[in-house]
Amino acid sequence: MQCFIIMPFKKEFDQIYNIYVEICQSKKIEAKRIDSYGKADIIQQIFENLKETDIIIVDISTYNPNVFYELGYYHGYHKFTNNIILTLKETIQDHKIPFDIHGLETLSYNDIEKFKEKINLKLEYLINPQNEPYSCVKWFYKCISTDNYNDAWKALSNDFKRRRFNKSIKLFKSGYKSHSILKLNIDEYISGDKIVKYYVSYISESQVPDIKQFPDIRNKTIKDLPKICDEIKIIQQEITKKGLDYKALDDMTLREVTSKNCNDIFIFYLKRKCQSKLLKKKISSFYDGTKLVSLHNGYIVTVCKKKKQWYISSIMPI
Repeated sequence: MQCFIIMPFKKEFDQIYNIYVEICQSKKIEAKRIDSYGKADIIQQIFENLKETDIIIVDISTYNPNVFYELGYYHGYHKFTNNIILTLKETIQDHKIPFDIHGLETLSYNDIEKFKEKINLKLEYLINPQNEPYSCVKWFYKCISTDNYNDAWKALSNDFKRRRFNKSIKLFKSGYKSHSILKLNIDEYISGDKIVKYYVSYISESQVPDIKQFPDIRNKTIKDLPKICDEIKIIQQEITKKGLDYKALDDMTLREVTSKNCNDIFIFYLKRKCQSKLLKKKISSFYDGTKLVSLHNGYIVTVCKKKKQWYISSIMPI
């Protein structure tokens, strides 16, 4: 987990910065700030860190415009405020806090010992991404992108695991293998006490089989159905010749067949039908090779609260 620290570039803040880092490290959180004056790309570095970080600590003690600019960028990009920790050197005076952030909790370090206690409690809560629905969704996709499948698996509800993956993490991993995620965007559109729905979009880069035989039916019409069926039968025959289960095609929904990444989904179903390692190896030999493709993905992700924890209960393609 990462924490990005936003604060003025002044030596007088070095001591409190060291305290921020010390507290974060005690929670096994990587904390850092960007404070190299001479680098031309410093703004770009700051933006990249704001996009990737899980938590931000924002020191608004001097009401520095650069600090507020970076806070605004983070809020606008993530559209989420629960993992923002505002800090202030002086005793908190409500009339001094800008109106737009007045609703956010602000911790004063006028009394350093009380401050340490409060920020420790806040970080303790934020460490577990399943304490918040937005964090749960972001954590899931971050784990997928870094091949951390075991943690991503924990973000799924038991019902979803049974429905989609038959309790098999191996099957789950096969569906997301070599699946790097770029430009992740998470927008909440239905909110409730126990159920929250998000529109999740991102660009994925994956190594997918080069399936030249698979028909592209996205622009086909009803009158083309007989020809499409004939093309699918040819694929089924080729699958059978390789000793694989052609019924994998029968499990694909029409939405999946018409999606841009239908080839990737097809491989997923093939692997699910295969019981032996030998047959799974034949899947890759069925095609000439693989290719790197970039795909635009859109999903409705439903998150449900169970026993004070949030879990992903549904991921529906759009």
